[in-house]
Amino acid sequence: MENKEMTGCSSSKNGNGKNTKNSVSVLLRRWRQLASALGVLLFSGFSFGQGTQEDYDRADGLRDRFRNRVFRAEVIPHWIDGSRGWYRVQTGEKEFEFILFDAGKGSRKRAFDHDALAKALSELLGFSVEAGNLPLSALRFEADDRLIGFQARGRVFEADSSAAGWRQIGKASAERQSSRSRASS
Repeated sequence: MENKEMTGCSSSKNGNGKNTKNSVSVLLRRWRQLASALGVLLFSGFSFGQGTQEDYDRADGLRDRFRNRVFRAEVIPHWIDGSRGWYRVQTGEKEFEFILFDAGKGSRKRAFDHDALAKALSELLGFSVEAGNLPLSALRFEADDRLIGFQARGRVFEADSSAAGWRQIGKASAERQSSRSRASS
């Protein structure tokens, strides 16, 4: 009865005179503690298994090791209409090509004569422009896939049908220039 009054609960004694209910609860508490300790030990090992500083340094160096060795790896489409668009793709260390595609037909081709445009742009800008590194953005195409306008070096150009060439029609807005730098990078 003393035990009942002290603990506030009933308990039974086994043949040895020990309290079995308290023994079981103590045993269960110990098992929980042991299981928790094992869990902490097991799972803490996973958090340390993320790699060494050397692993991270080596991974950081991969970009430099493979820079200018993998080309045609990124395509950012600029949509003209529902299925047609164009993109600029890296073809060499400092060379790019503009591609016109039709997703509906599953076709793609060079967007224009890069050599002819480089020659015309060199004259318009007053310095040499390489065909493989045309500084173009915001390309505009006619329904027949003919290039009719673009931006280059902060200037806006359009096709001049009377002279069968190009003419500058204005300067690119700051918003257009910032979108050009995002598209060109």
